[in-house]
Amino acid sequence: MRRSSFIFTLLPILSLSFFLESCVILNPVGDAISSGYENMNTYFNVYYNAKRAFDNAEQDIQEDAKKNEGKTAPDDKAPAIPASASKNLDLVIDKCSNILAYHSKSSYVDDALMMTGKAFYYKKEFSKAERKFLELITQYPNSSLNLEAQLWYAKSEMELVEYDQARKNVSALIATAESAGDRDILARAEALMGSIFEHDGSVSSAIDAYQKSQQAADSDELKGNALYNEGRLYYADGQYQNSVNALLQVDEYSDDVYQIFQSELLATKAYRNLQLLDKALALESEMAKDYRFKDYLGPVLLERANILLAGNKEDEAINILQAIDTTYARTLTGASADIRLGKYYEQNASDYSRALEFYRRATTFSSPKLIDAAARKVIAFNTYFQSLKEIAAADSVLASLSRIDTTTSESDSVSIAAKDTSDRSQEAKKEAARAVVQRPSADSLNAIQARAAANIGELFYTDLANPDSAFYWLKYSLLHQYVEHSAPRILYMLSELAASHPDKTTVTSKEYEDQIVRDFPNSYFARQLQSQDSTVASDQAVADSAAIAYKVAEGLIESGKNVEALTALDAIMMRYPNAPLAAKCRYAMGWLYENRLAQMDSAADQYKILLAQFPSTPYARAIKGRQLDTLSTSPAAADTTPSEQSAQPGKKRTDKIDRGTGAGVKQNLNKPPGALSRRAKILQSQHRRQTERE
Repeated sequence: MRRSSFIFTLLPILSLSFFLESCVILNPVGDAISSGYENMNTYFNVYYNAKRAFDNAEQDIQEDAKKNEGKTAPDDKAPAIPASASKNLDLVIDKCSNILAYHSKSSYVDDALMMTGKAFYYKKEFSKAERKFLELITQYPNSSLNLEAQLWYAKSEMELVEYDQARKNVSALIATAESAGDRDILARAEALMGSIFEHDGSVSSAIDAYQKSQQAADSDELKGNALYNEGRLYYADGQYQNSVNALLQVDEYSDDVYQIFQSELLATKAYRNLQLLDKALALESEMAKDYRFKDYLGPVLLERANILLAGNKEDEAINILQAIDTTYARTLTGASADIRLGKYYEQNASDYSRALEFYRRATTFSSPKLIDAAARKVIAFNTYFQSLKEIAAADSVLASLSRIDTTTSESDSVSIAAKDTSDRSQEAKKEAARAVVQRPSADSLNAIQARAAANIGELFYTDLANPDSAFYWLKYSLLHQYVEHSAPRILYMLSELAASHPDKTTVTSKEYEDQIVRDFPNSYFARQLQSQDSTVASDQAVADSAAIAYKVAEGLIESGKNVEALTALDAIMMRYPNAPLAAKCRYAMGWLYENRLAQMDSAADQYKILLAQFPSTPYARAIKGRQLDTLSTSPAAADTTPSEQSAQPGKKRTDKIDRGTGAGVKQNLNKPPGALSRRAKILQSQHRRQTERE
């Protein structure tokens, strides 16, 4: 009993001793456990904070994109990400860098690499993003994130314009995802391949890729995206019925209200191009009533105006466009309405003053693409009106000169001075002499008129593609001044116009060229023409001349003058059969036959010739794979424009230059110009050289 009591007395002391001894023996293990716990806790906190910051940044970017939907032109540069998102992405990069530096053996390294790569991608630092994705792909081949990293790696390559490498990598990813049964990655990879084919200009291949993406996708979001892209490309390719079929399915899958809105709006435009105006108006009315689209009512009303214009209900359409101009001032919708009004007054109403007014209003919206298009119109019409003022002022002075007998005035001044030798009479004599010297001569006034008329003619020839007005004003210029420093260049423009629009003149292009050589044999243009007669012109010279002619034809296409455009395109191919633009002309003819004139057999013939003559061009690739023998089953809208008789031209001063346009002057002046095209490069360059020589 005593022994037991003694043991119990010693037990606390022994226990304390044993604990102290244990601490001495196990101290390294205890420190390791404690340190490991602290490290794991710190590492997890770093990863958690990085993940939270990344999720917040991604959410801010998506919300900002939603907020800006419909407020920027589609081709404008993408806006910068929000400042809050940029700050969070910097935090993600910093936190993940710590994980990669101090916890390189942890299980979250692949997540850290993925977040870092995406952060750099969102910040548009694509080279850095590419390196991080590649690091994940190569160092963690068994990671569950590997396939997604390959997808983002290809996206980064595309942003870096490395399309060839991206194409190879996406092709490999499609095969890998298909064998792995990862339908989500497969669908996204096929969609990415579709965008690569778009970049290549291969519309049919891109559509095929988007269809594969839709078939592979399990998620409704990916199906909706694929259908929208498919419909968008069908529309761009002029396959309007196929476009409608795809676009009207988007609402069944997508939860993105703006994507649904875009799909239905594009379907409405497709109906309009098919001339199914009742269906277009019905769909537009449904959109106007849909509460989901209340924030996008402006573009819906804009499309209603376009439908009404297509149905020749011009008054109602103009009222809607003017209401949009007021309600949506300084917005993309308002600027689009202003440009449409400018185009109407320019091409339909022949009211250039109102056209200038609305083009000028369109420049108030801060979209580089819209500002550029509208500003060029403003410059063109300002030049037109200024040149008209110069011509009118010169006319006025010429009329006043015809009423003044300068000989009588001079003799009177001299006789007065002879009778009166006072200082006052001498000053009067000097003043009269100065007035005679300063009075402009008829020749100088005619030169002013000729220069102003040449400016207007060139404006209608290049910037406002209106051949009727171009013919009139260029001939008007030659009537007022026919000299070597200006006439050869004007005659050259007339020869190009005659080649592109043979139906608008009785003087052939060759006759204008002969006139240059005959009347101005020492001019640059005469030497060029003589050189072409003796030797084959250089490839660059041919390309430049063909490009000038094609811009005129392009203006006719954009103006809806389809028959005239076909004539111009055919003339280009006849004149420049080996020029690089020949393939483009052949494709444009096929497109016009198919989509504007509904002549499917003719379209198929043009496409077949294109494939046979220019198989390696982008235009041949664009139609490769299409079933041309069954093209007649594809719908298209007819849109023809009758040609008009041009003025009767004359001769040199009297034989080639038209003096008989008096009755047709008003008609020609009021002819609406067409769509914008680039100023003729060869004419500009030679004009500069001529000025330098002078």
